[in-house]
Amino acid sequence: MFISTVRAKLFGGFGASVAALLVVSYIGYSGLQTAATYFSQFRETARQSLTGYEAQAALMEARLAVLRYQLEETADSAAQANDLIGKISAGATQIEEVFAGSPLLDELRELIQQVDAYQAAFDELRAVNEEVALSLTQVKEGGDAFRQSMAGVMQKAIEEQNYPALETVAPAMQEFLLARIYVERYASGGNADDLNEAMNYYDEATSLLQRLQFAQKSPELNRLVAPLPAQMEEVISEASYLEIAISKAADIRKNKLDVLGPLIMSGYQAAVDKLIDAQNEMGPVAEAGIENTSSTTLMLASLFTLVMAAIAVFLGTSISRAINAITECMRAIAAGDLTMRVFGAGRSDEIGKMAAAVQVFQANGIEKEQLEREQAAVKEQQEVERRRLMNELADSFERAVGGIVDTVSSASREMQAAANTLSASAEQTSHQSTAVSAASEEAAVNVQTVAAATEQLAASVREIGRQAEESSSMSHRAVGDTQTASERIAFLSSASQKIGDVLSMISDIAGQTNLLALNATIEAARAGEAGKGFAVVATEVKALAEQTSRATQEISGQIAEIQAATNASVDAIQNVGDTIARLNGIAATIAAAVEEQNAAALEIARNVQQASAGTVEVSSNITGVSRAAEETGAAASEVLGSAGGLARDAETLKVEVARFIAQVRAA
Repeated sequence: MFISTVRAKLFGGFGASVAALLVVSYIGYSGLQTAATYFSQFRETARQSLTGYEAQAALMEARLAVLRYQLEETADSAAQANDLIGKISAGATQIEEVFAGSPLLDELRELIQQVDAYQAAFDELRAVNEEVALSLTQVKEGGDAFRQSMAGVMQKAIEEQNYPALETVAPAMQEFLLARIYVERYASGGNADDLNEAMNYYDEATSLLQRLQFAQKSPELNRLVAPLPAQMEEVISEASYLEIAISKAADIRKNKLDVLGPLIMSGYQAAVDKLIDAQNEMGPVAEAGIENTSSTTLMLASLFTLVMAAIAVFLGTSISRAINAITECMRAIAAGDLTMRVFGAGRSDEIGKMAAAVQVFQANGIEKEQLEREQAAVKEQQEVERRRLMNELADSFERAVGGIVDTVSSASREMQAAANTLSASAEQTSHQSTAVSAASEEAAVNVQTVAAATEQLAASVREIGRQAEESSSMSHRAVGDTQTASERIAFLSSASQKIGDVLSMISDIAGQTNLLALNATIEAARAGEAGKGFAVVATEVKALAEQTSRATQEISGQIAEIQAATNASVDAIQNVGDTIARLNGIAATIAAAVEEQNAAALEIARNVQQASAGTVEVSSNITGVSRAAEETGAAASEVLGSAGGLARDAETLKVEVARFIAQVRAA
């Protein structure tokens, strides 16, 4: 329909401008709404990513705590690991809330179930570790009871001088102690070779015990030997149960904890990766949507600007042409040309009305000029207003779309666990010195017996001098006394021979102690840097064994002197017998012979007293050796336990520490 009025033209032009503005505004608003939707989704995805990162970090903390518990096996480390795993399970509610409606919710629920399985495996490991500790305690207690029984057998064999039994008991004790060392190493390191070595030593000790049962023994020694096989079987049984418990703990670590932990970590990592991929996909889409909205808005704004400019030109041209014509008429009228035909007269639009008005006001030139100025002012004001609106519209178009940027940063936490060294105790023993002390005390008793015999001999000689005048009638009795003295001297010689045997046994025990020290030195060398202190203790044990050997050599020398003195006493008593046999013919020389025998008896008594003092000193020295051996054994056991703990912690710690660094680089 043709628009015939200026008003309609103006309304049509400005209506089109408003409609264009509304279209551009709607497109901008719609784009902003779309951007807001993308941003909301992006923010929700970022929140889910953050929750996933937090769950992953909590799981890493829990795994580190579990590894620390495996190193320390303390109540504090167990409680810490249990609390951290519990926090992950407690976070299931937050995950349900944050991931409500997310396609990852089912995967995360499955991961939560795996966390519950991880918790159950950890609880099972704690229970098995308690069984391992109890079994190890029973192995130690059974071993202590067996060692004490073996020490009692050794002491009784020494008292009875049953050297064949001693030759069996001492190696059995050594094999048993070596088995205990390897059991301790197996309990601390879990190396099956150590357990096999321990079982070999147990078997060797059992074979020696069987040989001991068939050896010739006294009833009392038989009574002490009888319970040894049962005690050995009990120790071996506990060691076998310890193997089962340790294997079960290793199976839990290998097939449950070490499987579930990485599986859960990879599950959380996969979920987080999916969320990051979704963010990476959503970001460009949102950016493209915003850019599309911006370009569309700019394009429409430019298009509508051109259209509005064309409308403005059309309206301005059509209206201004008529107005100019009327203006010419009015100018002519103003110039006094009142007869001029007014342009637009008879038109039905506003121009016609203006022409009618011009015709009305032709008579009034001043009013016409005023009207023209007002119309010119209105026109100028409308033009300025139109330009201002167009500029504001352009500025509004430029500010309509803004960029929205948000980044989500997550911080990784570095954790460092320190592993304190676990202390285990291993015992080295040298109870053989107790047997040496007992043998030395027995030697002292024998020497005191010899001293009493020599005093009897001296009394007999004095009795001979006092009864010199009755020598003829008492000669046969004197011969009997000399025979008695000769028998006692022979007993003294036999006792000194036994002392020599005991000293030989002491020398053998010193050699065994030296062998134990050598074994300890080898174990210290295996322990490396951490076993230097233990090597020092082993060297001291070896030096102590050498000192014992030198002491036995000195005692052997003193016993040799005693034997020489007893042999001289036998010769002297024989001379006394010969002299008494000749008393009937040489009564005049009785006094001199009696004095000579008295001097010989005094010399024997003095030598015997010296021997007695020497045996007392030997007994005191052997007691000191025993006490030093016990202290050395305790120190060696402590050092061996510390060395094993350090090696285990260092290795575990090295593995655990390498795993721990790989997981952090993969996150």
